[in-house]
Order: sequence, then C-alpha cells, then structure tokens
Amino acid sequence: MAAGASDAPQGPRRPRPADLVVRSLPGMPSRRRSSPTTKPCASARVCGVDLDADVVGTLAEKKAANLILWDSAIRAGKGALGPADGSRAMIDALHHAAYAGRKRSLESARDLLEKAGIIGDPALHTALEAVLEILPVSAHFTGIEDAKGPIKEAASDFEALEMLRRLAFAEQVDEPSQLELWKDAD
Repeated sequence: MAAGASDAPQGPRRPRPADLVVRSLPGMPSRRRSSPTTKPCASARVCGVDLDADVVGTLAEKKAANLILWDSAIRAGKGALGPADGSRAMIDALHHAAYAGRKRSLESARDLLEKAGIIGDPALHTALEAVLEILPVSAHFTGIEDAKGPIKEAASDFEALEMLRRLAFAEQVDEPSQLELWKDAD
C-alpha cells in the first residue's frame, strides 16, 4: 500500500458541505452545466436573491452575460426607484438621496432622508458606508477626469453620497477607505 493511503473502503466520494448546500437549493443549475451567468446566479440564489425577479429591471439590466448596475439617475428615469424610506431595500433610499443631491442640493437629499424617518437608522449608515466603498471615486476627489458613460454616472453618485455623508453622517459613517488612496497620491 502506498504511503499515506487509507485502509478505509474506497466507495463513492462523500459530498462536501458546499455540494450539499448548492444541490439542495431549488432551481439551482447543475455544476456540470455552466454559462457565464451561472456563478453570479448561483451566488445570488444562495443569498436568497432571484436575479431575474429581484434585480433585473429594478437595479440592473442584463446585457449578454453581464449585469450592468444602474446609477440613481437611470433608476429614477426608468421609474425603478423603490420607496425612499428603504422599506424594500436601503439601496432605494441611497439612490433617492444621491439623485436628490445630484439634481437639487445636498440639503434636499438630507431632508428627503429625514422626512422618510431613516436619517438615524443604523441600517442606512451601514448601507451608505458599503456603497461608498464600492462606487468609483469621482473626479472631484481624484483630480482625474471621469470616464464617460456608466462609470461617470456611478462616480456622480459617489460624489453626491460622500458629500451627503460629510454633511449629515460624519459622526456615524467613516470616510471611505478608498479616498485614502487619493490623499496619498497628492
């Protein structure tokens, strides 16, 4: 017998915990079938999200095998913003605030959240902190001209939300760590 070999009977391989979880979820694609969207769809389903029902047409659009996330202006233009009080999802409240900040003023964005009764909600603070860590940083902070198209629009959301954070949430929400990269570059 080779070194390290086991005396245990060689039967079928025991499933790993991940195999059990993945295979036990209804509607999950088989691991043998694979497409470019299989992995994101599977990840979303594990989190309890149905991409087609919960995301496409509300937060994003499908283009070929890609999901393109919408910024606040696109969602507002398509009438896809949910309630400003975040009762469906806090991204709705943040997109309402970003859109108000971009189109009107930061004060109107703050007032919108105050009227919705969520300005002191820790869930809003957590969502704001998370979103500010993933949106592209705008030219206002980088000094580099923004790219065109969707990246520029997402960067405009970053700028509005970061300025709102400074105005209304500086004590509750930390500055995005990605801004440190741009401070060091000066």
